[in-house]
Amino acid sequence: MPKSLTPVGVLQLEDWCSLRLSGSDIFDFLHRLSTLDFRTKAPPIRLGALLSGRAQLISSGFFEVVGDEVLYTLPESLAEESLLHLEKFHFAEAVTFSRAPASCVWIADASSAKTLLPLAESSWVTPAVPDLVWLRTSTRSEGWTEGLSHLAPLSRRVLHAHFLAVGSILLDLDQVRETLILEANLDSAVDRNKGCYPGQEVVERIFTYGNANKKLIPVSLDKEPSSIPCTLHYDNKEAGVLLACEMSEGRVGGLAMIHRNYWEKGPLKGDPDLVATIL
Repeated sequence: MPKSLTPVGVLQLEDWCSLRLSGSDIFDFLHRLSTLDFRTKAPPIRLGALLSGRAQLISSGFFEVVGDEVLYTLPESLAEESLLHLEKFHFAEAVTFSRAPASCVWIADASSAKTLLPLAESSWVTPAVPDLVWLRTSTRSEGWTEGLSHLAPLSRRVLHAHFLAVGSILLDLDQVRETLILEANLDSAVDRNKGCYPGQEVVERIFTYGNANKKLIPVSLDKEPSSIPCTLHYDNKEAGVLLACEMSEGRVGGLAMIHRNYWEKGPLKGDPDLVATIL
């Protein structure tokens, strides 16, 4: 598949939200519970995660230090379970968790983002998709609306296809719930050697002794599948699962969780007659 070109324009991720995590013990609490080292507050916005004791994803998103509180920006579909997880591990700490109802999340190419950066409350880029800028606002000011009027709208389909092509699951995080974090190409969401947190032993064992048994890998498809997720086979044996796909510019690409025994194999077959080629 040809190299994915950077999408142009700006798009609001209406299916994303922010949680407000506050209280005098919030940094100690998140240091204990998340994959990030909250002994340091730099950089102020970092990709992180909440894990189960077996290192399976509860959720992943962006932790943003704002004064003496933290905003956790993540897909709406993972917000409620994240709040329940935080409450489950909340004992005597002085912490509170709530939604930040006015928070809006946007993505833009670097050129378009220049117009909006002075108007945004915060912005960041990710190592996985460094050619796109994330922006967060809590109000839609006249200046923001005016800035948007001069920019092209960004297609969600084109944006999704670009993320999949570079191997990023960030727009499909709900598809990797209960997956090991290092299987989901989210290595950058883990601060190494930060002390104990749920799932740390499993994460460090994989980091130390080798790759996870499964990995998210970009694939090209001969057509769109009839449903997602879609089991993939090689020589009549289950090789993996297609978790996300998108058609863009006449091509269909996706991300599949594939077992390591099949990373170097030929085309995989999906039901009923889908063909997936590992890229």
